[in-house]
Amino acid sequence: MAARRAERAPALSATLAGAERESQRAERIWPESNCYVDLWLGVLPDLSLEPEAMLACTVAPRFEGDQWTFCKPTATELAELYGLRVEELTIWRSLREHVAVQLRLGRLVLVEVDAFHLPDTAGVSYRSAHQKTTIGIVGLDEEQRRLDYYHNAGRYELSGDELEALLSSRVLGADLPPFAELVDVSSAVATRGDVLRERSRMIAARRLANTGKTNPFCAWAERAALDTAHLRARDLEFFHSWAFASVRQAGAMAEQLAIWCEWVDTGTEIAAAAESLRTIARTLKTQQFRLARLARGGTVDLRSTLEQCAREWSIAQGAIVRLCARHDRSRPVSLPEGSSALGRSFERSLSALS
Repeated sequence: MAARRAERAPALSATLAGAERESQRAERIWPESNCYVDLWLGVLPDLSLEPEAMLACTVAPRFEGDQWTFCKPTATELAELYGLRVEELTIWRSLREHVAVQLRLGRLVLVEVDAFHLPDTAGVSYRSAHQKTTIGIVGLDEEQRRLDYYHNAGRYELSGDELEALLSSRVLGADLPPFAELVDVSSAVATRGDVLRERSRMIAARRLANTGKTNPFCAWAERAALDTAHLRARDLEFFHSWAFASVRQAGAMAEQLAIWCEWVDTGTEIAAAAESLRTIARTLKTQQFRLARLARGGTVDLRSTLEQCAREWSIAQGAIVRLCARHDRSRPVSLPEGSSALGRSFERSLSALS
């Protein structure tokens, strides 16, 4: 039988070494936010695209009753900023067959998988807990049984039995196909400077226009007593699930919004907004450790913490709203054009998986 060739997405080249990626993450208050945003933070630099523009997706979160908004860029926003085309992938046969086809077309494949089989999650979920997460597949070598993929903001390989388990059509034991997307980078454009910042500001303005007037931290503070009561009554596993959906999302998104503020404008008011947002991120990081002790009889005043965050949020949001108001929001955000196109001229083969 003829050996099956290795398939890979040729437009992606690892421009950041693993050590450099880890160093950047270590400098952040919250090294990880959610798998979808973090994945794009890893992929976009390797396409020579500025990931900060995408962080406009964090400007208008809400408290959703029992969790923070799971902020993520939409397919429309990724097209407007970078010329990327993101489409849902219909899984009508084996996942690995679909992956091979898309990689052959030079596309990235985003797919929800079970982190139980991801070696890069060692110490968290690898072979210890079943958790849904998203990876971006850029290489599949069937002969060597190796997979090249992005997860969070890093790039990794796995092989052997882990590959077989990961690319099955089962998610967390259910006989259902996983959710998957294809990312077509053939029309990607490396827009930079004021043009990219203007597009990102307009996306932020659009998101702000569609959100409510309620301060999300005030809404969360109203539920604080119920949350702490639940944490006292439940085990540490419950805490970790709750913290991921609430404290981690709110803290990490505040920090990422601070990064966006510093990238999009250099004014003193927006700099103060970024500092308020980092204060929120630091406060929630500290509070997370205290909240973890509730199940063992500890005490914490979550409501007061959230009220403090609400004050800082109001400062930051006021500055961001005024920044967006200074720019013309009547013009539609157009697709990238006229900049240094990546497209096929940018494509470079990935180094062979070994």
